[in-house]
Amino acid sequence: MFQLAGGMHYPAAPFRVLAYQNTPIVKNTLAVARVIPFELSPNYVFNKYFSVSLFYLYAKGISDDAIKNSHFINLRPVISNVKLSKNILFRVNPQLFFLKLDDKEGYYFASNMSIYSPKIPFSIASTINKPLKTTIAGKKFDWNISLAYNFSKTYIRQ
Repeated sequence: MFQLAGGMHYPAAPFRVLAYQNTPIVKNTLAVARVIPFELSPNYVFNKYFSVSLFYLYAKGISDDAIKNSHFINLRPVISNVKLSKNILFRVNPQLFFLKLDDKEGYYFASNMSIYSPKIPFSIASTINKPLKTTIAGKKFDWNISLAYNFSKTYIRQ
């Protein structure tokens, strides 16, 4: 099944930390830039176990201190509903993405993984992010682990 989604929203307000000097002390403050983002996302669902999506986001900076042109392109297969046991399932979405912020750009690998059960509202998940080649400042490797609670499902007590 083929799906296509697109959209835009305004205002979008990315935050960043700015350092300023208040003689003789350097202080940090939170700054907001305004951008107008446009997005397009085709997705193909092969079956309940596998789908592939492409996501493109363009953001036009409209405030003086904003990045003027941002491009984000993401290719993401999704492998889900993999049985680890009778009631435990696994999902993984490896991602390759390209990010361009004005004259800086980078290629990255990321992945989201989760272990869940359709019978309970809790799941355990992890996200990793690894720059492959980049001129954008950031960590060389980043990851987390989380415990999630799903509010939107109805569960049957047996």
